[in-house]
Amino acid sequence: MATMTLELEPREGHVYARLSGNYSLPEAKVLSLQCLEACAQYHRSKLLLDVRSLQGSNSLTQIYEYVEFLAAEAIKVQRQAGVALRLAFVGRPPLLDPERFGITVARNRGLAAMSTGDIDEAYRWLGVAPPDEPAQEGR
Repeated sequence: MATMTLELEPREGHVYARLSGNYSLPEAKVLSLQCLEACAQYHRSKLLLDVRSLQGSNSLTQIYEYVEFLAAEAIKVQRQAGVALRLAFVGRPPLLDPERFGITVARNRGLAAMSTGDIDEAYRWLGVAPPDEPAQEGR
């Protein structure tokens, strides 16, 4: 029985993905793969993963396992689609590690990623306008 839900929305310049429910590592892998596939399907190189409504926590071992999987799959999508992906995670502890261990692992695997508790910071890092703001010139 699924404990996590995924809402995907292709937006101007990126894919917005909202994960909610109770965190499960196996489900997180499956749903994250769907997010990466949506980037390829909609020809978007930027993905915002909003996990603020997701309940649960991660051990460092689980973070490592998830990010190893995510980075490997993202690299495959990058090669197939011919684009460099950028992933921004929006959430808070205990699900996201405040020390950014997962981000370090992702970057060491060649994946451009960041995590924050501030969705506006994630949009700025991705270089896209939030949905209720007009796009700025030059972006």
